[in-house]
Amino acid sequence: MTSSENFYRTIFEKTGTATVILKEDDTILLANGGFEKLSGYTREEIEGRKKWTEFIHRKDDLERMKKNQHLRRIDPMSVPDTYEFQLVDRKKEVKDILVTITPMPESKQILTTLLDIGEHRRMEKALTESKRRLADLIDFLPDATYAIDHSGKIIAWNRAIEEMSGTKAEDMLGKGEYEYAIPFYGIRRPALVDMALEYDEEIEKKYDFVKREGNMLVAEGEVTVRGKSFALWGKAAPFYDRHGNIIGAIESLRDITVLKQAEKVLRKAHDELEIRVRERTSELMEANKLLQAEIIERKQAEAALIESERHLADIINFLPDPTYVIDLSGKVIAWNHAIEEMTGVKAEDMLGTEDHKYIIPFYGTPRPVLIDLVFNPNEELEKKYDFVKREGDILLAEAEVPVKGVPHILWGKAAPLYDSHGSIIGAIESVRDITEFKQAQKALQKAHDELEIRVAERTAEL
Repeated sequence: MTSSENFYRTIFEKTGTATVILKEDDTILLANGGFEKLSGYTREEIEGRKKWTEFIHRKDDLERMKKNQHLRRIDPMSVPDTYEFQLVDRKKEVKDILVTITPMPESKQILTTLLDIGEHRRMEKALTESKRRLADLIDFLPDATYAIDHSGKIIAWNRAIEEMSGTKAEDMLGKGEYEYAIPFYGIRRPALVDMALEYDEEIEKKYDFVKREGNMLVAEGEVTVRGKSFALWGKAAPFYDRHGNIIGAIESLRDITVLKQAEKVLRKAHDELEIRVRERTSELMEANKLLQAEIIERKQAEAALIESERHLADIINFLPDPTYVIDLSGKVIAWNHAIEEMTGVKAEDMLGTEDHKYIIPFYGTPRPVLIDLVFNPNEELEKKYDFVKREGDILLAEAEVPVKGVPHILWGKAAPLYDSHGSIIGAIESVRDITEFKQAQKALQKAHDELEIRVAERTAEL
């Protein structure tokens, strides 16, 4: 054997890829160690003894490859030199293979390299499944939510933002160049989500305010959607790959128009009452000593009204909803920061627990709750809530719950999670503490009624 032959033989043997040389009749002339490992046969069992076609699993693959081989001898450029097929090894295991065919010059032999792409396929499937679960979680969120990649291309557009904007996900996904701004502003322009990727002072000026909380941005502003004005609260944050590099950003929007309108009504009522109280106070300044009591009562009423407004402001300036997720066996697989803050229980102490332990921080003992109704409808369990309402496969409920020993009025929303085959793999529940809002309503009404009575009494005295 010449030095040149030795050189090429070494390359043939040492390459990490399974490689064979085929004769014109498909007999394997030479096979390297990589093909031994791939096929499960020794070189002695292969070379000159086995035909290439013996390893082809599917009949349609065999017919296609024979046809390509015939056409390749006529015109090498007429057929692809790389394609996929399924190989069956000695143990009858079927493997997904990427094969590359290279005719050898000045001979009728063919150099064939084979790459096992089975693991790559499994990784692709796992990645697709992971992306599907993430998309399902985003789609479940009650707030209008969308996400972009680092280039600004839309990669998520959930049902809530479809409803808010009137634009379907199928018309948004994959689009860039600030397409997500058009339904809200009528033009292409940067939004809060872009500031999560890179701060821009000019973008900040377009909002009523922008506040930073760690790596998250919170903002408020007014938009016109389909001819209707909305006051929106927004929250945006970047997300990262496993190396800590920013690969995109996500933004959630919440319609706070009703709360803003309520705030204006309350402020107007406060101003009107303030004027009326001052007018009556001025008229009664010289009446008698009872006016001092009236002044004290007025100050107390002002303080109570200010306190009510503070409670309402706290509600408007809301935090993200406490949320947790369980799998099909009831194991806790997600426990967010908001529910940590609500319950005082850290995620590290809750993740992986089973047997309804996720409800102990609320009721002090394990028991089924709204999220369990997703899996098993139960009329007796539904009676424990003030109401339970179904919207498709989503459950809405409200109840008074002891959180850290203190009664709270909580609004809950629960829904199933599905895998890529449409099978239920778990459930998610979000809760929202509406206690302060209800207390604020009650206190405000009481303060308003008391002031009306006092104003009427003073007017009668005049």
